[in-house]
Amino acid sequence: MKAMIIKEIGTTAVFQLEEKPKPTATLGHMVVEVKATSVNPIDTVLRSVELP
Repeated sequence: MKAMIIKEIGTTAVFQLEEKPKPTATLGHMVVEVKATSVNPIDTVLRSVELP
């Protein structure tokens, strides 16, 4: 599966597209397929600054 990974604080340039293995369900857990997500303005602010 494809995943957008952030390994450091910064602008949208720090996003890295990576291929990850498809997760499998284990005892007591389940895998949920995400069809859509959203990003709020506060999410972009929190990602771009270092907080304690």
